[in-house]
Amino acid sequence: MTALEWNESEMPSQSRQAYPVILSAVVLSLAFLATYYQSLSSLVAKWSDDPNYSHGFFVVPIALYILWERREKLDASRIRPRWFLFLPLILILATRIPLHERNLPWVEEMTIPAVAGALVLAVGGFHLFFWALPSILFLGFMIPLPPALNAILSGPLQKIATAGSIFFLQITGLPAINEGNVILVGDGKPLEVARACNGLSMLLSFATLITATAILCKRTITDKIILMVSIIPVAILANVFRIAMTAYFFQMPEFVGKISGILGWKPDDFTHDGAGYLMMPLALLMIFIELKALDLILIPDDISEKILPQTKPNAIPDPRKLSTKVPTNPNDYLMSALGMKASKKTDQKP
Repeated sequence: MTALEWNESEMPSQSRQAYPVILSAVVLSLAFLATYYQSLSSLVAKWSDDPNYSHGFFVVPIALYILWERREKLDASRIRPRWFLFLPLILILATRIPLHERNLPWVEEMTIPAVAGALVLAVGGFHLFFWALPSILFLGFMIPLPPALNAILSGPLQKIATAGSIFFLQITGLPAINEGNVILVGDGKPLEVARACNGLSMLLSFATLITATAILCKRTITDKIILMVSIIPVAILANVFRIAMTAYFFQMPEFVGKISGILGWKPDDFTHDGAGYLMMPLALLMIFIELKALDLILIPDDISEKILPQTKPNAIPDPRKLSTKVPTNPNDYLMSALGMKASKKTDQKP
């Protein structure tokens, strides 16, 4: 039997084995969408109404792109559904009944990534589950924070934004003092740092972006950890810069009037929204500078092996491989110290 005949004979059997997996994945996915239709509709409404969670529209496309980038790590021959792997899915779905009865929509929404992971485990086994695990965990960014946690974070972030803006304005030469969360700029014109300007939306959006970057970028684990740790300070700095730019726009009414007239905006809208649009580009610039600094500070493993060749400890060099000869004559020592080259005398006939 030739290789071609063998491949032709094997392909139908492999296709027949793949049909049940594909069919079950389609059926279960449709059942998942039907079961969570109400929760997904509520999430879309929150993404549309609350600017803090507008990044939720991009979570699913990014999660799918992560799967596409990891396609080379998937071994189709290791995808094996098992009946007992449906047990986690059944248990998670069973927990939705008391959650729905007790009116706990946030906890019920948090089961969406868990059900997605259980579906993958049931359809493809452990190999498919661990292959899709980064995307499954990334789906957690589509769930808004619970109202209690949102209220707890808003207050401290609002105070940090106010104090940081005061410091930035003072070191840049613009007189500013604060009365609570109200900043008095220049001639005493008040600028209120509202709860909506606490930087929480920037923090959540930036956390989503940096997590996706850390998953997709081909860098060392150390670089990825540093990127994840820098989410909070970079988001706070970007928000401080936004509030400071808003304060400067208050002091430049003529400039704001000209620019807003060109753009067709109202001056007040440009003062607030114009500075807000600078937050994400500034944050991305800070991350770019951070990555470049890491490239200068941390040496990658492949480059370090080239720069610092591995040698055996206490290795004694072979004298035969030395490029310079060891002088044995005292005159040669003296001449080499003076930088002179010893020449060998030869007998010359007259």
